[in-house]
Amino acid sequence: MRASYQPRRASSRRLESPFSWGFLGVLLLALELLLPMCSASIAHHLVKDLAQSLKISLRTFHLFCTSCLLPGHNPWLVEKKLLYFHVLILSCPGACGEPPKYKTMRPKYDLIPPIGEWFAVEYICNQGYKPLVPPVQPTATSCQPDGSYHPPLQEACTAYCPQLKEPPNGKLVSQNGTYNFGAHVQYVCTEGYYVLGPDVLVCQDSGGNNLAWSEAPPSCEKIVCQPPPQISDGKFTNDKKDTYEYNDTVIYSCMPPDGPDGYTLIGESKLVCIGYYQWSSHAPECK
Repeated sequence: MRASYQPRRASSRRLESPFSWGFLGVLLLALELLLPMCSASIAHHLVKDLAQSLKISLRTFHLFCTSCLLPGHNPWLVEKKLLYFHVLILSCPGACGEPPKYKTMRPKYDLIPPIGEWFAVEYICNQGYKPLVPPVQPTATSCQPDGSYHPPLQEACTAYCPQLKEPPNGKLVSQNGTYNFGAHVQYVCTEGYYVLGPDVLVCQDSGGNNLAWSEAPPSCEKIVCQPPPQISDGKFTNDKKDTYEYNDTVIYSCMPPDGPDGYTLIGESKLVCIGYYQWSSHAPECK
């Protein structure tokens, strides 16, 4: 009996070259940047041709692509992004110009025209603005084959500080009647009252697209004055009060002389309480 031996076939598995897979990673990055910017038909042919040249299925190609380009997986690829962006963007037909500009929002990423066909431009709120409630949709527009952007977007952001209440015995004065970013609001008290605190508030960014007033709102307090000063050889009327209110008045006069020569009042004889701890003039003198 003769033993029959068949030669053992060598394994068809090939060692993967680190260089080839590294080069594949570069190609995948290029596709990652190119596909969203080119038309769907061009994108399909690019993927198909690359997969065939690598002798792998489209499914394998897709699985490898989604795994190797995960954030943080291949950080060295990110460094190549701008280079491939500038090279590949010029090969996309039907490119659009600069995305539309809006007052309250801007593109989420800095984009350099031309923008490829079907590329979606997502918008976020500008600094100092926040999304409207309820939200306005959509917030993205796409480059069309004719070079336009569709759909047209509405302003989806707003910038307002919290509503301010008019203080008792006072009012608010604003530039345009709104409390948007950068607005100045002045507090004005009615006659006989003064502003306790900052009289002007500014609507400013407090971080995270939130707006807040620069200071806490002030209040309007009643104007009072301390008793006016006593003078030598003189006196004033209404001198029995501890505090004087707005528009309270005192009259100074000199004492009767002890001898033949009298005293002369030098200065204003009438003082009026016109502000917080403020009389209309300095006290006179008797000489």
